[in-house]
Amino acid sequence: MTGARRPSGRPGRGATPHLPVDPAVQRARWLLMGLFALSGLMLSGWLARLPAVRDALDLGTAELGGLLIAGSVGSLATVSVAGALVNRYGGRVVLYVSMVAFAAAYVLIGVGPTIGSVPVLTVGIFLSGVGFAIGNVPLNVETAAVERRMGRTVLPQFHAAFSIGSVLGSGIGALCAMAGVPLLAQFTATAVVGTVWRLLSVPGAVIESLPPDRAAALAAREARAAGLPPREAGIAG
Repeated sequence: MTGARRPSGRPGRGATPHLPVDPAVQRARWLLMGLFALSGLMLSGWLARLPAVRDALDLGTAELGGLLIAGSVGSLATVSVAGALVNRYGGRVVLYVSMVAFAAAYVLIGVGPTIGSVPVLTVGIFLSGVGFAIGNVPLNVETAAVERRMGRTVLPQFHAAFSIGSVLGSGIGALCAMAGVPLLAQFTATAVVGTVWRLLSVPGAVIESLPPDRAAALAAREARAAGLPPREAGIAG
């Protein structure tokens, strides 16, 4: 009778060891989730004020719907080149471009109804589409980088953050409408908060911009934790 084999305490060949997550990657994860939430908040925050925008410009339902197409045009015009921009300039730069587009968009969306200018509002809506499309690509690229570093799927968490931000933005917009907050005040505040939020978040959210020696050190540490020699893990030594 053969005795039972004693467990060796080492993972089997088919097992995937649980690797420790580098603090920089974990920080990037939370910052990216915050940026996804911000996108949802900013998008829904102004949509909740559409009735006030319509009344301020004395627009009909069909006219307002036609103006909203400008946002779709902005997105379509930008999303096709966003990937090329990320490849050429990096996610950090493109996220900053998105930040500028969003800030300008929300100021114009507030100014248009305030001064009674449909063209100004239209430009603002167009820029909001540009900002959303050009920012969405690097956000997803950086999310994929976080997933690779963490070794597990976390993308649904980021989409959940966007949904939570959308709910919060709708609530804020509704409260501003109930309180009679002027459109210009709300949207200017939104632009300022969004700009500061991105300025504080983007540097730590873009992990693909880690210096090569830092990236190699992280990979070596993960290889040691997995019990693999550095060369087997793809690290030159």
